[in-house]
Amino acid sequence: MLKQVKQLMMTAAFLGVMPMAYAVDSATFSPKQQVAIEKIVHQYLVAHPVVLLEAAQALQKQQQKDAQNQAQTGIKNNATALFNTPISPVIGNARGNVTIVEFFDFQCSVCQRVAPVLNNVMKSHADLRVVMKEWPIFGEASQYAAKAGLAAAKQGKFMPFYEALINNEKGSEGNLTTAQVDELAQSAGVNVDLMKKEMQDPVFNQELMNNLKLAESMRLAGTPAFVIAKTPNGVYKGGKVFFVPGGASEASFNQLIQEATA
Repeated sequence: MLKQVKQLMMTAAFLGVMPMAYAVDSATFSPKQQVAIEKIVHQYLVAHPVVLLEAAQALQKQQQKDAQNQAQTGIKNNATALFNTPISPVIGNARGNVTIVEFFDFQCSVCQRVAPVLNNVMKSHADLRVVMKEWPIFGEASQYAAKAGLAAAKQGKFMPFYEALINNEKGSEGNLTTAQVDELAQSAGVNVDLMKKEMQDPVFNQELMNNLKLAESMRLAGTPAFVIAKTPNGVYKGGKVFFVPGGASEASFNQLIQEATA
């Protein structure tokens, strides 16, 4: 009972029902006083349930702010690895004045839904550079697809490979198979035998490890995640960056691109 009383008092303090000092020092109250306080808090929350909604919204905003701050720190500490790593596939304008970095998994359903949105954004911005950071989080098939994508990029076939896999509705959220990856790669014009051979290159394992470290440094919760920044001639030289966890609309991307170049 005492533990529950303290928890209720901390909740009340968070909601502004009582001073935080009272909640922290609740052990100084007698059992009778604690029961009375518990009753008051309970009655208040029942009579004013909107307070709980307001508290949940405030907590969500604070969590979003904390996530943004953590991501910004990770971005600034790893800018070169994020924006200018030669192994990461680049689509769009390789020397674009604005760069979008996307962390993605071929089996991520949200990544699949946002792909046509990003494609439309690229069509609207001739100076847009997009860096694809493969972050395979859905298991062995995702790992296989990620390495296959890097090998396809080495053949100059990343974009057709990417489009074949990202538009494969049957291979989302853990349903993709390595056989499907090979089949889709072949349909995209990739030399599958050469792809399989080049997938053994340790540099690809290192790329995926580096992407994992980047994701961890930015405290990413999952895919997709986007970073947007100004990159004169394709090189990030500091300045404002924008972090977008999860999907975004075409209008949102366009607005952030405009702000990045302002």
